[in-house]
Amino acid sequence: MSKIKILVVVVVVVVVVVVVVVVVVVVVVVMTVILLLLIIVLVLVIVVKVLLSLWGTIILSKRLCLSVLVYNSCFIHVDKPSP
Repeated sequence: MSKIKILVVVVVVVVVVVVVVVVVVVVVVVMTVILLLLIIVLVLVIVVKVLLSLWGTIILSKRLCLSVLVYNSCFIHVDKPSP
């Protein structure tokens, strides 16, 4: 009877250890996947923001250039008086 009890205890301990290891591995894998997804989303958001800001800067500089050109052509006599 004592050998059977020892065997049952050993089997229970092994099962508990295996279950704990599997749960820990699953939790680590899930957390790693979630972290990777968050990093990917963060990088995408940063890239989109940078691209949008660059695009906005290019459009703004083009508009500014056009407005400066229009201003200079309209007020060329005011800006550069003839000697």
